[in-house]
Amino acid sequence: MGCYASEDYARDFLTSLHQWKNPLDIISQLMCYLLGDKHSLSRFNEEQAIDYLVDSLLNKDLLIFEVDEPRMTFSGHWGSESSS
Repeated sequence: MGCYASEDYARDFLTSLHQWKNPLDIISQLMCYLLGDKHSLSRFNEEQAIDYLVDSLLNKDLLIFEVDEPRMTFSGHWGSESSS
């Protein structure tokens, strides 16, 4: 299976993430995943982090795909985080 991203598409995707489908800190979570260390994240501002993620997508070090399922909440239950 071949999965490729163009620079424009990757940058547009990362800068226009759907707010209710993604946690607010998704960019930092992706960076922590790629860097393997959450302390290294402090070297980057948001623009630099997006540049790094775009490069990772282009180099095929990162693959992101859309999943149209409700995301798991922090409590471990499926559905919206605001539900009781």
